[in-house]
Amino acid sequence: MLERLTDPLAVVPVDDLPALWREAIVTLTCPRPADFDAGPSLSGRLRGAMGRALMTAPARADGLPRAFDLLYRTDAPTYTLREWPRPILLTGEAADHGRAVVVRLRVFGCAIAWLEDLMPALLDGLAAGLSVAPGARARARLSPEDGDVALLEGLPALPGPKDGPKDGPKDGVEDGAEAVTLRFDTPLVVDHRGALVTEGGPLVRSVIRRVAGLAAWMDVAVAGAEAGATPDAGPAPAAGPALSALADAVEADFSGQRPMGWTRYSTPQGRKAIDVTGLIGPVSLRGPLGPLLPWLALGQRTHAGRRAIFGLGRYRLEGVGEPAGWWPVGCATSP
Repeated sequence: MLERLTDPLAVVPVDDLPALWREAIVTLTCPRPADFDAGPSLSGRLRGAMGRALMTAPARADGLPRAFDLLYRTDAPTYTLREWPRPILLTGEAADHGRAVVVRLRVFGCAIAWLEDLMPALLDGLAAGLSVAPGARARARLSPEDGDVALLEGLPALPGPKDGPKDGPKDGVEDGAEAVTLRFDTPLVVDHRGALVTEGGPLVRSVIRRVAGLAAWMDVAVAGAEAGATPDAGPAPAAGPALSALADAVEADFSGQRPMGWTRYSTPQGRKAIDVTGLIGPVSLRGPLGPLLPWLALGQRTHAGRRAIFGLGRYRLEGVGEPAGWWPVGCATSP
């Protein structure tokens, strides 16, 4: 698998990536049990439930790694991709005025080959039950009453910027600067040595890294963010020097955000307590955003920052043209 990710079929500009985008989306709607926490921590509990079901799955007949080894383990001989984004997103949230829970499993690119393992494991995990809240001993089953599986091949054309600010420059930013807002409805985790970072450069680079990393699962590299683009990023795709310079020129206002956190418990690590803390709410970006808009638009589908596989870092991009297909999947602020 590592050889496939590091030897793409083509290197494409980011503007061409939407046409090559592939993901499978499984949507399950379940009645919400009483006293069931369907906040941002639910995604991690869902991932744990599916992982427990996958742990006992036998080896695949086609010789591919087991889904558990590929998507959960970091010590498996078949998985040497710790720096690469794992090609699934599993999220859950309340719907129907709190009466239902919608579970979405999204699988990217060539990892769709593991969907035949993931779907039964997800259903088994829901049937076995998951904790009603982070750290709770009480468990509840989720019983799907409705479901859908869709294969998305290609995305709408990339959005373009709206007309510039009508009131002229603001906050000392020169004329011609562009401005957008990333409105996070699950916590954003961009940190350095355990401390949350509230700067534009690291946030934008986290988006680029996730988009380029998931593009590798679609057998392409994205120009300017190829694998090994920077020596300190390891073998995985990351923003190269030109994109990094643009990211560092972006000014960010995190004042509209607030912290949100909880403690999750890792079953494979003997119920080890792991603190999860991030920032939720809007982040305003201003600066030379033109070349970065395609990355920020695609980031709505990939999430931003760390622990995105737990559903964190989901946002809606505001301030540019917004075709319906660019809404982040399941975002609470989507139309």
